Amino acid sequence: MVKHLFIFIFCCSCYIQAQFAIVNDKDGFVNVREEQNTTSTILNKMKNGKIVQQIAQVNFYA
Repeated sequence: MVKHLFIFIFCCSCYIQAQFAIVNDKDGFVNVREEQNTTSTILNKMKNGKIVQQIAQVNFYA
């Protein structure tokens, strides 16, 4: 039973991935904006030390 559980967890872990990061900016915070530019509306500010999760890959160079 333990062997089957181990195999199941191993197989699931190959498909489940998350990207986490910790905010660390010289200003002490980062702005979360509506669009990918510095003139769009600021939706939120995150202070240094905040743990964030990436939920979508964004192409910043498009």
